[in-house]
Amino acid sequence: MTRSGVSLTLLGLALLAGCAYGAPNEDAAVDLRFGPVLSPPWLFETRGGDLVAQSSRPDTPPHLLQPAKDGRIRDISAAASRASSIVAWLTASGEGRKLQLLEVPAQGELPAPVEIASRISSNAVRVVADERGRRYVLDASLGPNPRVQVTSLGDESSPSVGKRIELDIAEIGSIALLSAVVTEQRLYLFVTSSTDTQAVISALTYRLPSLERDGPVKLVSEADRFVFIEPLVHSKKPGVVYKYQRDGTLGLGIALHHGREWQDFAIPDAKGLDVARATASAWDDGRILIVLSGEDSDHFKQRIYAAASNDWGKTWEFQQISRPKVSATRAWLPDLAVSGDRVAVAWEDSRDIRAAVHLQLSRDRGRSWLDQDIQVSDERHYAMRPRIRARKDDLFIAWYAYRTDARKKADGTLVRLSWQDAFGRAQRERHQDSTDDKRLELRKTVNDYWDALQAGDLRRAYDHHDPFFRARMPFDAFAARRGQFVYHAHEIRSLEIDGNVARVHSTVNFEIPKLIVMGREQSVPRRDSPIEDVWLYVDRAWHRQYVDAISGGSAIKY
Repeated sequence: MTRSGVSLTLLGLALLAGCAYGAPNEDAAVDLRFGPVLSPPWLFETRGGDLVAQSSRPDTPPHLLQPAKDGRIRDISAAASRASSIVAWLTASGEGRKLQLLEVPAQGELPAPVEIASRISSNAVRVVADERGRRYVLDASLGPNPRVQVTSLGDESSPSVGKRIELDIAEIGSIALLSAVVTEQRLYLFVTSSTDTQAVISALTYRLPSLERDGPVKLVSEADRFVFIEPLVHSKKPGVVYKYQRDGTLGLGIALHHGREWQDFAIPDAKGLDVARATASAWDDGRILIVLSGEDSDHFKQRIYAAASNDWGKTWEFQQISRPKVSATRAWLPDLAVSGDRVAVAWEDSRDIRAAVHLQLSRDRGRSWLDQDIQVSDERHYAMRPRIRARKDDLFIAWYAYRTDARKKADGTLVRLSWQDAFGRAQRERHQDSTDDKRLELRKTVNDYWDALQAGDLRRAYDHHDPFFRARMPFDAFAARRGQFVYHAHEIRSLEIDGNVARVHSTVNFEIPKLIVMGREQSVPRRDSPIEDVWLYVDRAWHRQYVDAISGGSAIKY
């Protein structure tokens, strides 16, 4: 069942959110299945099953777009054009799946959602917009026997919901990944599919507004597998950035459309890196900027890099832009915003152990970067999965933040920051504790921890553990585990500090007078034992990272 030909402007007669459905449940946590869906000035998220729109304006309360009782959100996508945003989502209920969308103005009341189709099999939705402000919603059934449909929404001067049209993808037997761009009166669809021997990225072209196929399927790239694809537009031509694996080696590539052909380039310095996320932008003179996070698991964790080309991908410059250059903590999941020559990159950074959102800036298309990036989230909450968009003279940055160090429930945050304020904040010095001071404090704290255990002061020892562990394990449970040990002496053998992570090697003399194993009483005689601990510098103090002896897991990832 589909609905078509509905004018979006008529929907202004029906008010949304608080009026139509009541206020959202603000105590409910966000659903972490979906990253923050940002389309300035709105952040879209699911809370306790409710679909909610949050504005960057502090005087605007959250709007309830769809209550949880109407079904489970399966996928959500949004895109901004010049004066409004389009958000589309798939809902699953007892009556099957349905596709809905909403045009969200920059200001004023929100209209009611529009149901585009119901009782459909789609499991993915994408919203795309072109340089003229025309918007399109794609819904697709990924997997074997795929189907892709497109609904045209017109442009902002004449918004309307057009007919939902199924695209001709007859040659495509299955789809694993899907993305699309619209430019120069064409919709370009990128899909990945696999055979027994290889995976391929294919491009299909459709004329607008008819959405008729324009030529055969084009082979864009081949690999053993593709992990993600990210589309871009370069000089009004389509392109796609992708993560590949070939002969067991991971890497990052880019394919660009020139004339009627596709040119495929690997980025040399990204070969061998495990890339977690990449995003790109291009200018009309041949410059391409890709921001990515990647790691070499044998040497360092995820770091933020900028790869730039001035000749449409033939040659590349590659540099790390996350600071400082430590290997013990990760900086990852970058997102990119561009306004003219100005570039902003936001990412999740664990240099201070409790992850925060950091921002790096460039005035010259990423040719040079500021000496110091800035932290935009607060230090008290673990912040993650940032998204950033530029609109006029402002930057909009969204992320999720856990309510406590137990990291069980999170909320969405959306901030608005002018370019001028962002560059101004970057000029302020950030306090840095000297390595010598941290080393002295570390030795003092480690000694106090073992002194507390020797004295039987379990409360003092417990307080030296990392706050993430303490948020999950109460003192009584900790004391029950540690109470079996009797400590007699300790000696620090070495200290190694990398940023805010330290490895401490000690020798500890202990015994276990009584131990019940499988119903039998046993004991461990007094002995010396080598100990290797990890200590984390959190909240301007050192804390012992608690590591489970059986699983090797801990309460924090960095």
